[in-house]
Amino acid sequence: SICRNNVRFPGWVRGAEKEQLLSESMIFLLPSHMEAMPMSLLEAMGYGLPMVTTNVGGIPNLTGEGPQAQLADAGDSVRMARALVRLLTAEEAWKEACRASLERARSEYGFEKHLDRIEAVYRKVLGE
Repeated sequence: SICRNNVRFPGWVRGAEKEQLLSESMIFLLPSHMEAMPMSLLEAMGYGLPMVTTNVGGIPNLTGEGPQAQLADAGDSVRMARALVRLLTAEEAWKEACRASLERARSEYGFEKHLDRIEAVYRKVLGE
């Protein structure tokens, strides 16, 4: 089992502390009731972390559907807990979720993808 003996809920962090926590973490939990496009989920994907979060606001569009993101209704702590337990006890599921999270970060939000989108705008404006 890949379940660790400790769980930390650090609250709001930034800078080097945030980077260290993300690099040491196994899962990213964001139980929001209201969000637009949380940058914290983009950061979690960049570290290859599976996400357990809610399907509010722009979160489903940001995370996509798949092993990288387990979505629940806001306030559905039972579903979120089940997702956490599954990821912490099923090593292959956790590894696949990690791979999928990092792949989504690279394919949808990476620098190359960003450049491609900017280039497409320029080409459209230039009539190409």
